[in-house]
Amino acid sequence: MVFCPRGNGRFPLAVIALFVFIGFSCAKQGLPPGGPEDKIPPELIGSSPANMSINVSAGERILFEFSEPMDSKSVEDNFFVVPIPSSWPEFLWHSGSRALEVRFHEPFKMNTTYVVSIGAKASDLRRNPLDDTVTLTFSTGATIENGKITGRIIPYGYFSKEPEKISGVDIVAYRLSDAGKSPDPRSDVPDYFTQSGNDGSFEITGLSHGLYRIFAIGDKDGNGFYSEGSDMVGIAPHDVELAEKDSVRAPMIMVSSKDTTGVQLRSVRASDSRRVEVFFDRAVVSAGMQLAFDGLEIDGFFVDVKNPQTVSVATAAQENGKRYAVSTLEVFDRDGNGVAPLGFKPDFAGTDRPDTTALEIADWGPKILTAGSGPLRLVFNRILAISADSDTSFALADESGEDLAVRRSAPNEMEITPPNGWKEGYNYLISLEKENLKGISGNTFADTAGDIRFRVVPSDTLGFMIGSVVDPAGGDGSLYRIAWKHIETGTVSEIGIRGPVEWASGGVLPGRYIAYAYRDDGDSTVFRGMVSPFRAAEQVVAYPDTIKVVSRWKTDTIQFIFE
Repeated sequence: MVFCPRGNGRFPLAVIALFVFIGFSCAKQGLPPGGPEDKIPPELIGSSPANMSINVSAGERILFEFSEPMDSKSVEDNFFVVPIPSSWPEFLWHSGSRALEVRFHEPFKMNTTYVVSIGAKASDLRRNPLDDTVTLTFSTGATIENGKITGRIIPYGYFSKEPEKISGVDIVAYRLSDAGKSPDPRSDVPDYFTQSGNDGSFEITGLSHGLYRIFAIGDKDGNGFYSEGSDMVGIAPHDVELAEKDSVRAPMIMVSSKDTTGVQLRSVRASDSRRVEVFFDRAVVSAGMQLAFDGLEIDGFFVDVKNPQTVSVATAAQENGKRYAVSTLEVFDRDGNGVAPLGFKPDFAGTDRPDTTALEIADWGPKILTAGSGPLRLVFNRILAISADSDTSFALADESGEDLAVRRSAPNEMEITPPNGWKEGYNYLISLEKENLKGISGNTFADTAGDIRFRVVPSDTLGFMIGSVVDPAGGDGSLYRIAWKHIETGTVSEIGIRGPVEWASGGVLPGRYIAYAYRDDGDSTVFRGMVSPFRAAEQVVAYPDTIKVVSRWKTDTIQFIFE
């Protein structure tokens, strides 16, 4: 691969970019003295040639003028031009870092449309980034190729407290040929390039007609390619067909930091005579997990809800000082990666130290209950010493005087259900039987640790969301899932529907919501696609606005349009 300079770093000679920042700056840079802190983003206030100019001379310089002094490195590192020149241009700063002159070392090609851009990561001297990518399009001929693809990226952790960053993400597009070769963003130079704005939106301009495949890449190392296992990536749900001088909206692209490396075992230790803890380098899931120790029976295991990098294993009584080897270890992370090859057989020393930790409710939900809704789920810090069969002896009658059905749904989980559903508007106090309900090592509750109080929401306080799914490519048998999050409480709900039809949420709490819908292959999870071998992602549509729900009213304009 041939490389040429990109700012002060290195950039693939063939990397094709689509956005340009327009700005001038002086060689000597420094923060302006005094005054209040500047938080205003810089703007492009002029360029030469002007945007959309035609018949530009082959030897013309490119000039940009900004509203304030710019950080030259951030601009140069986020400068792109299409078509890519054989040698990277020279950058000259003037007017106190407000003006940028770009000198190309070779003449522009005749009758060619050029797109120069500066990405949204470029900033002024106060590190205030541009509001959006700046683009300058011009032609050395009499016409401009003005095909355009617009779109938006959204985070995979759409409901997360810390969603993936969607601003300044590289958007690369490949023009597909008739040869049928699938482009690989890990090694193939893209035909077009831009960066997403602060809201995740992007625009690729100066395109000729054709079929395009689009990827979104969080390029950490700045090498112009997708580095598997470290870079964030998003794969478009389908390719985009562009007619001559057409403008098309691409489907939303969901980006994620999908890790493809194996789960690393950190350590294994006996915490007490009936419990072993297994530590990993990342959060793991209980699905598909298999564990076994040589010479030591396992009574059950679970992923710690507060520390999901840890698996808690209940064992038979251990022999103090005896070494126990881990004979089976099959564990997966949230991306489906298994345990990396160890090259050794891990073991640990047994102990006769007793487990003195009190039994606790580590989590419970749902936090908001409506009349007649499903079971209350309790998650404990220890495996429970009860069977998986239904039992009524572990929960005292609440204030209603009803007996509550109790079932162990997982080694450390319990479900509680009233015989006739939860009563509307009722205040519940559920007290678990502290003498009978214990952990597998005899752990008991401390004081009132086994009490749960909650209120069932009255139906006249609930509102409703109603809308439709529009999908020209969908059929009556297509499965769609619609998910929404109540911003005030963080409660997340989801429903499934068949076919692009109308949908209704049922009663929900008043307040503000964000929502998205996706076309599901049946596993109730958004498939994020694969780079190689290529597989398109499942299509996701995020509702563009915050949804406001009012008690006893129907919010009926929530439409998800699959493009």
